[in-house]
Amino acid sequence: MVLQTSLGQCSSTVTVLQPLRRTRKLVGRTDLSRPVATCEAATQQRHTAEDLFICDEESTFYSDVLARCFARSTGGESVIEFGTGDGSPVLNWLAKSTFSGTINGYELNPTAASVATQKAKDSNLDHVYQVHNSCFFAGIAATPANYLIANPPYIPAPDNDLLMPELHGGTDGSNLTRDLMSLGFENCVLLVSAYGNPVETIRHAQKQGYKITDYMVTKLPFGYYSSEPKVMDWLHKMKAEGKAFFADDGYLLAGIHLRKDEPLVDDSCTTSNTLIPSTAPHVANATRPNNHGFRNSFANHGDVRKGRLVSRSRPRVYSGPAARVSDMPDLADELLSVLTSPC
Repeated sequence: MVLQTSLGQCSSTVTVLQPLRRTRKLVGRTDLSRPVATCEAATQQRHTAEDLFICDEESTFYSDVLARCFARSTGGESVIEFGTGDGSPVLNWLAKSTFSGTINGYELNPTAASVATQKAKDSNLDHVYQVHNSCFFAGIAATPANYLIANPPYIPAPDNDLLMPELHGGTDGSNLTRDLMSLGFENCVLLVSAYGNPVETIRHAQKQGYKITDYMVTKLPFGYYSSEPKVMDWLHKMKAEGKAFFADDGYLLAGIHLRKDEPLVDDSCTTSNTLIPSTAPHVANATRPNNHGFRNSFANHGDVRKGRLVSRSRPRVYSGPAARVSDMPDLADELLSVLTSPC
């Protein structure tokens, strides 16, 4: 399969509608040679595949999701990223973590790849985070990994004739996300939108042998590009079909950790990134705010409606040498109950 993009062709074994991925604002950005598309753009203009897209809230959330997923990193993880953007989400996480594995990020946008590469060097993290200005799908064989991380584009529309085509996630917003789930990685850390057909997307993950073992959810307002009339008309059509869930003032975005049935890395830990229902007797229900104001307990959906991040309290791990993902509950239904509820 050959992927045709505005940046050229890319060989792949999967069908991908939009391989290009959103890019993000450079923290402390210096002057860039290309324009930067912002969430608060004041006038309508079309952008090219080399423009940078800014959404600080989403970038911060992506960093938080990565921090949570790799909180108990053993140092041996090999990670591949689909779409680095300007590198801010990963680098902001790495700057505050003890992660010592390797991350190979792929970005087709030459401007974004250049910025991400320079930021990694400036942060002295280029030995951990290596950015490739090339096709992700071609790079899979060259840089094998047991973790796939990505914030794929998720704006749904009948086609990519949009103000910023790189944000198009396919006809239902999750076409590319499901393609990534089909690549067979042991672990996937992905962002999934409530207005991007989340039910079919999560069920697709289950069909690929994954369980959702951890998640975080936040509420975001509609941005400039998701508020484009063509997109909004399509979203309301999807909502009537039960494929999109949102409120007038925003939508929910989830960061999920998908795991295939593999043994846990460290069975001796007293805590784990794997979450289990709070009704289980061995789950601590303490509430602990962080600097973003979210709770580590999941008392009710009202926390989401107030715009807070929502996640499960961190439980004790299933102990014993045979502890496996298969021994743990799948949080898919619980997550879907959140994403499909009024926000």
